[in-house]
Amino acid sequence: MKYNSLEYWNTRKNPNAKHGLLDYEKKAITSHIEEQREILDFGCGIGRTFKLYGDRIVVGLDFSKAYEQLAEAEADKHQLNYKHIIHNVHKKDLPFVSNAFDCGILNKVLLHANDKEAVRILQEMGRVCGRVLLVAYNNGTTKTASHVFSRDYKALINKLGFKVESFTHTQDQDILVYEA
Repeated sequence: MKYNSLEYWNTRKNPNAKHGLLDYEKKAITSHIEEQREILDFGCGIGRTFKLYGDRIVVGLDFSKAYEQLAEAEADKHQLNYKHIIHNVHKKDLPFVSNAFDCGILNKVLLHANDKEAVRILQEMGRVCGRVLLVAYNNGTTKTASHVFSRDYKALINKLGFKVESFTHTQDQDILVYEA
């Protein structure tokens, strides 16, 4: 059976890990947004990163409507200046002009994106965000299950013509910041 990411996310009951954010995720995100005002949180799910954003302007984007109400409730809980958008980047460019956001967050979003989808997401995020933080699964193999993908993100981002500003690898995760 061929993997379909939209179907996967529309049928998955819990879109984010039950443990919440890990320390390395918190550190990477807070460091990345430190001097940034407008954030695009791509694949925001239920909004588990929202508690880190403070008084910034945040757009949460997801392609599944399944978690929209939970994300909006989480934004309200943290009193965010927030807008939620449902959009499928695999079918159409992101609905923003180039460099619309100071920064973008891709926190563990590409784990369940096939290679074509991952390239499209990385390209569009690089187009609409000044800088993009990517936290992504990379265990050194290309695929571990029909719905779990691992890839060399540093090489991929360089191949796409973006500049890798910083890179670390920890606990099977690549953590990097890239920009155009």
